[in-house]
Amino acid sequence: MATSLRYGLARSYLLSGNLTADVDDDGMTRTVTVAAANTHVRAVIADPAWTGSATESPLELFTVASAALTLAAGGGTWAVSLHTDGRTKVSWTGAAPAQITAGGLLAALGFVSGTGSIASGSSAYSTYPALGLLLWPYSLESTGWMPESDSARAEDGSGRVFVYRSSAIRHRLRFLAHWVPRSYSDNSAGEYFSPAWSTDFVSSGPTTVSAPDYNSTAAATGWMDFVYGISGEVECGYCESVQTYLDGGTALGVCLGASMYDPERFAMPAATPTYAPRRTVSVELLKRREFQS
Repeated sequence: MATSLRYGLARSYLLSGNLTADVDDDGMTRTVTVAAANTHVRAVIADPAWTGSATESPLELFTVASAALTLAAGGGTWAVSLHTDGRTKVSWTGAAPAQITAGGLLAALGFVSGTGSIASGSSAYSTYPALGLLLWPYSLESTGWMPESDSARAEDGSGRVFVYRSSAIRHRLRFLAHWVPRSYSDNSAGEYFSPAWSTDFVSSGPTTVSAPDYNSTAAATGWMDFVYGISGEVECGYCESVQTYLDGGTALGVCLGASMYDPERFAMPAATPTYAPRRTVSVELLKRREFQS
């Protein structure tokens, strides 16, 4: 039996060009622009009302893709959503079968190639989770959100202590993301969890460090790709129950803590230290804001 998905962390990224899709639906062939160049997007775990003007207010890709594909679809309806197992689900309802054949949107949604023909009332499912989306089943040793503030202190010769503290309070969370597959192929049947690293080890190199490459062939976003592909300030969406959030729950805007960039964040599972197909990732997050689905 496959392990159930629970946790999600999705990063924002800036589009370097228009995000498009070539679509065949209701007897028409057309090219759809889903989001314009220089727009910040996030696959999911974002406020649907955000406009994409900054990393902390990205467009929610699934929402805008559903609307853009449906517009001028000749009476049919497209719906892009997160399936319960973590893959992207693309659904179509119309007078005849439809499909997405090409365009950067496919890789951004986790499709290696086109969706294939989708009959009315049916769906197609991606090979991988959407670009920039980390999914995992268990978190261990959570500290909970701990408040803290900066301070300076000193002692004088008579034993007095002087403390000067900032009025700003931040909240920090630390936990272990557990049972992370070493590579995507180490997932058990029916599981689509994000790997410790992608099959090419680390796809984020010096030329692509600023954002994932949605115009390349789709690949699973690995934890190392996610972390080391961040340059500058990048806000992420985090929730401790992905399905509850999608059903109307609350999620958080977070930034990765500084310790996330240390190489020792990746370790063998403590309970099974010789089981090579799995890893444990030490995670540190700083809370920025709350929002609703």
